[in-house]
Amino acid sequence: MTDKARKPQKPLEFIDWSEPLPDPRTMLGKNASLDERQHYIDVKTGHGDYSIPLSRCGTPAQVLDWIFQIKRKTWATPNVVYDLLTAFDVACEVYHNKPVQGCLCSFGAPSSVTFPG
Repeated sequence: MTDKARKPQKPLEFIDWSEPLPDPRTMLGKNASLDERQHYIDVKTGHGDYSIPLSRCGTPAQVLDWIFQIKRKTWATPNVVYDLLTAFDVACEVYHNKPVQGCLCSFGAPSSVTFPG
């Protein structure tokens, strides 16, 4: 930790919830993107894109399968996996107005969603 003081965050009760939330797409990292025309998450491999159809990401088990499938690839650095997790979160926000946890496993209870495609 550096000697610089961290900027304190506003306590929860002082956040202005009337302000619009930022577009979730701004959270996407450089290693994964959301293709809203084809309804895919595209993961950068260094040799092209690895495309994940959102139509095969509607249950917690399906998403977990993709996460571990990508994690085992030789090109999947920790940053790639982090950006993939973020892309799943953004996809849920864009298509269902909820983060991935709210879409697929709110309070630990599995649920499912339907993505186009």
